[in-house]
Amino acid sequence: MKVLLIDDHPLFRVGLRGLVAQLDATVTVTEADSLSAAQQFAGNHDGFDLLLIDLRMPGMDGSEGIKILKKAAPNAPLVVFSG
Repeated sequence: MKVLLIDDHPLFRVGLRGLVAQLDATVTVTEADSLSAAQQFAGNHDGFDLLLIDLRMPGMDGSEGIKILKKAAPNAPLVVFSG
């Protein structure tokens, strides 16, 4: 399973990456610290099985960011989280 984890807080990404990796030995997690980085990853990889995105990141309108990511990775389920 290929997961794209998108959040601007490095410490949170480390923690969530560890939790997701424990789900299965075959899980690979790619991290993006911004919407633009996430778009690049989504466009440059074979495809992600799951997108995990923080709703509130600097420079990103939550609903607009979701639309942009769904366009970049239309077949991947998207889970939104927010503190």
